[in-house]
Amino acid sequence: AGQVKSQKERMLAGELYVANDAELSRENHRAKRLVWEFNQTTEEQPEERQRLLTAMFHKIGAGGYIEPPFHTDYGTNTTIGQHFYANYDAIFVDV
Repeated sequence: AGQVKSQKERMLAGELYVANDAELSRENHRAKRLVWEFNQTTEEQPEERQRLLTAMFHKIGAGGYIEPPFHTDYGTNTTIGQHFYANYDAIFVDV
């Protein structure tokens, strides 16, 4: 018999999964908290914005910039390349 996949593993494999799984719920709530904090920052806080994006995403390249507000499901499933720019109201669906 094969190993049973977690709901997160099923999600990342593109399979059907239960979105309100405890692990996925914790990760989604973490992302919501970080996104809320990021969206409260101002242009005078570039270091804080970078800190939050670094904490949120799997990887963010040098010069990556996102104009608040924006939203994401998890963030940890997203890689941002160098010199990336997203204008306000971007939504990253990273299930």
